[in-house]
Amino acid sequence: MLRFRLLSLRVGISIYFLGLIALLPFFDRTGSVFFALGACFLHEAGHLLFLLLCYRRPADLRIGLFGMRLTVDELHLSDWQELSFVLAGPLSNFAAGLVLHLAQADVRWFLFNFAVGLFNLLPVMPLDGGNALRVLLGLILRDSGRAYRAADVIGIVTVVMLVTVLVYLFVSSTFNITLLIAILYITALMMKN
Repeated sequence: MLRFRLLSLRVGISIYFLGLIALLPFFDRTGSVFFALGACFLHEAGHLLFLLLCYRRPADLRIGLFGMRLTVDELHLSDWQELSFVLAGPLSNFAAGLVLHLAQADVRWFLFNFAVGLFNLLPVMPLDGGNALRVLLGLILRDSGRAYRAADVIGIVTVVMLVTVLVYLFVSSTFNITLLIAILYITALMMKN
């Protein structure tokens, strides 16, 4: 892990992520990696902006094979603030994609921002959608333990259904490598949580 400080923010970048970034241009002739990374950056920038607006200082930014994660040492937010915080990333993707589309930028800016925002809204922990579901269930059930368990069950069912569909598409589409990567990524997210 490559570690450094950017002002008061501790940043950690996985060596595997750097290796992947170094290799991707050899396999990506379309230049789409640039747009995908830009959309991921805008996503985390949305979370960061919300934290700064709530007068919270982020502690860590970790960048790895399975995405970027922004953490705060002591995050004392109300339920509604936490819900706003987890939704700030996807909303920033949708807003950026729309603005860039209206500005007649390359259509891939719109597509990748929309895809990153939508993907992060899946009700799977640790994605934003899973965290938003957990907060909403906590508000409804008034029991954080039950909310966590219910969100986990919904997340597992979602992942199983999604992986089933992706495996079917993978097998019926002459083994599309993008679908295989999506299957592995979603499975790893589920197992990591």
